[in-house]
Amino acid sequence: MALSQPFVWHDLRRTCAAGMQRLGVRVEVIERTLNHRSGAYRGVAGVYQVDAMDEARRDALQRWADHVDGVVRGEPTGKVVKLRA
Repeated sequence: MALSQPFVWHDLRRTCAAGMQRLGVRVEVIERTLNHRSGAYRGVAGVYQVDAMDEARRDALQRWADHVDGVVRGEPTGKVVKLRA
């Protein structure tokens, strides 16, 4: 299948954000990790909520790294549910 558009570096950020979301990382942590100023930190919230979330960001990136490592190693990336005995 051919891609409709060529790869750009922003695709890696998009993939990381979507992947961390699937791993259960909170939106505000994803935004801080990717240095975004939208969504959860736009406007007044962005002015007053200035915690860098270092620990949460470290945890999110470690979870993402573990996921990518598992994909590279060929490990299952989700639950496999047996439908028939």
